[in-house]
Amino acid sequence: MKYILFLSVNILLFSCSPHKVARINTAASLHDTVLLRPHEWKVITSTIQTGSKTMCTLYGNETAVNTARKGGSQYPGGALLTLVTWKQQPDDHWFGALIPGEVESVEQVQFTADAISPLYKKYTGNELRESPASEVEAQQRTAYIVGCRAAVMP
Repeated sequence: MKYILFLSVNILLFSCSPHKVARINTAASLHDTVLLRPHEWKVITSTIQTGSKTMCTLYGNETAVNTARKGGSQYPGGALLTLVTWKQQPDDHWFGALIPGEVESVEQVQFTADAISPLYKKYTGNELRESPASEVEAQQRTAYIVGCRAAVMP
C-alpha cells in the first residue's frame, strides 16, 4: 500500500510541467516605434504572397477606409494608408496553417491637401526604423498601395 501511495504521489508531482505554450503570437506584434498605430485602424484588405512567403494587411484611417470602400483611388487630404508585411510561419496549433511571423516592413502613404504627390515612408528591421527609399521605389510602392482594392466585407 505504501508503494502504491508513494508511486501515485510521485506521478502527480512530476507529471506537471512548468512549460507553458504561448497562446498569443507576440512575434507578429508591432513595436511601439511606429508612431501611428495602424493595428488600431480598420482593415481595408489583406494579401498573401506565396512566392516570397509573406502576408500583408492594408490598414487605413477613417478617411482612407471610406474612400477605399466607395471604390475610389483619389484619396483626399488627411487619408493615411499603412501596409504591414509579415513573414509567414507555420501555426503550431493548426496543421498546415500559416500565420504572421516577424514583421518585415511597415509602409505608410499619407495624403495631404497641399502636397502634389502623397508622402511615402518605409520602416524595416526588428526595430522598425525608417529606411530611405529611392524616388522610383517610393512611386512604385505608393502606386501599389493606392491601387489595392478594398475587400468586400459584410
